[in-house]
Amino acid sequence: MAHGFDDWSDWSAGASSTPSSASSSPDPGWSGDPQAAARPTLAAARPPVLWLWLALASGLLGGALALALGQSIVIAVATWVVAGPTAFALLSQFTSRDTRLRSAPLYVAPTWVPLLYRATVVVALLGIACAAWRIADWAGRTW
Repeated sequence: MAHGFDDWSDWSAGASSTPSSASSSPDPGWSGDPQAAARPTLAAARPPVLWLWLALASGLLGGALALALGQSIVIAVATWVVAGPTAFALLSQFTSRDTRLRSAPLYVAPTWVPLLYRATVVVALLGIACAAWRIADWAGRTW
């Protein structure tokens, strides 16, 4: 090929000039640039779902304990704190960290994350309602 375009002309001297050797290279995206292998790869950012699971557990735990053990005002208030402020503090941590991760060059979120977020909010609100009902029940019996 003295005159014309050679697709393999930019390969290093030790590399073969056939396309079959290019497919057997360890990096399928090998461009012939020896420094390309040293460049960092782009990693996808993912939502911090651990915070969602913790918030869901907090709402469930607060609501369940309020229903099961909420006859005492101390326990009822403690379960309200667990189901309410604690669950929503964990949700705010998720939202804050997720917003920061969304600014990454590549962000990949599973389709179930918004559903889990909504379910967590509903469960936390139900847990707050259960604890508030126990507090109101105590207040009605005491006063």
